[in-house]
Amino acid sequence: MTTGEPAVGIREQNRAHAYAAMKHSGRFIPLAGIDPRRGDAMRMARECIEEWGMKGFKIMPSAGFYADDPICWPLYEYCAKQGLPIMFHAGGIEVGWQWAQPMYIASAAERFPSVKMIMAHAGCESWQQAMWASRHLPNVFLDISIYQWEFAMFPEKFYRWLRDLVDEATPWKVLFATDAPYPNTLVALTDWVDAIKNPKTSNIGFTQDEIETILGKAAEQVWDLSPMAGKVPDGPLKNEYGR
Repeated sequence: MTTGEPAVGIREQNRAHAYAAMKHSGRFIPLAGIDPRRGDAMRMARECIEEWGMKGFKIMPSAGFYADDPICWPLYEYCAKQGLPIMFHAGGIEVGWQWAQPMYIASAAERFPSVKMIMAHAGCESWQQAMWASRHLPNVFLDISIYQWEFAMFPEKFYRWLRDLVDEATPWKVLFATDAPYPNTLVALTDWVDAIKNPKTSNIGFTQDEIETILGKAAEQVWDLSPMAGKVPDGPLKNEYGR
């Protein structure tokens, strides 16, 4: 890893998220962060789901692996068995962006058609790849986080882009998202919700059903919204360096 292990290991970070979701029932859908290259990845995955009741996974291919690499397959097989979705960081211009391209996530989605796979940020600069994958693969979805920047700077361009996603993939494949807190420095959360709920354009139309689907109905088809099961152990966070 470029920056080394975090001060608080990934296991403890996952436990903190599970604890927060359980403490504030109905407010959060906790996903476990997993690096499938770690030797303890599947042990950690089972702990997060089967003991702590977490609802799926978020993985970061830009850390240095491709989403369709066989090293990821045990995690996908587990998701297929448990009925769990996976969210992927997709696209981007940061270090490692080449590993996170939508084409590799689409390849994984083809191999594991029963696993719902969400491309975060709609693939960023590679959004057309992501859109086409979502159009053709029933188990691929897109979230629109980080596009607050586009809305703030070029609102008409943003709504044309969103209209293209809806037209090509249907609103049932488009998930409202924020990626807080990073983009909130430009567009407050309430303003971002309002940007979708009440489109700031007179030239590009959206039906009320499309708006409601993007703001929640589509997500209801992806995530398990039932109460969390399991018990997250109490106690302070520990510096376990991911072990």
